[in-house]
Amino acid sequence: MYKCAVIGVLIVVLLHQSILANGKIVYEGNSQIMEGDPINISCTLTIFEPIKWQLNGHNINESGAKTTLSGGATVPASNLTPAHFNYTVNEAVLENGYVQSVLSIERSDKFVHTGLYRCNTLYNDGFFLTVVDGKERKTAGR
Repeated sequence: MYKCAVIGVLIVVLLHQSILANGKIVYEGNSQIMEGDPINISCTLTIFEPIKWQLNGHNINESGAKTTLSGGATVPASNLTPAHFNYTVNEAVLENGYVQSVLSIERSDKFVHTGLYRCNTLYNDGFFLTVVDGKERKTAGR
């Protein structure tokens, strides 16, 4: 009985290391948005990886934020600041041992929300978002 448990744990550890060696986090979203528009960035990673959203190396935290799990339960986030981030994080378990996390921010601010977003601190990969104001967008479109 103990031998089976040890083998099971070893298989899980080896599987996790294999996924870490071969897997990467996949980010999706608009890389450039207009100031005031909502932000929606998703990341897909293995269920073994902790999800911790960051912007430019700083944790994205705000009191009153909610995390909605795939079952529909809403969980209040803790230890959260600054007030500029009125956000939600939605997570869903996908097939084959992956989870998708979606960071949504209601209203973007050029000076607050531009930068490198990461949903996991174990990887250097991230998603760079540029928030432009209406004047820059109109000039670029001419």
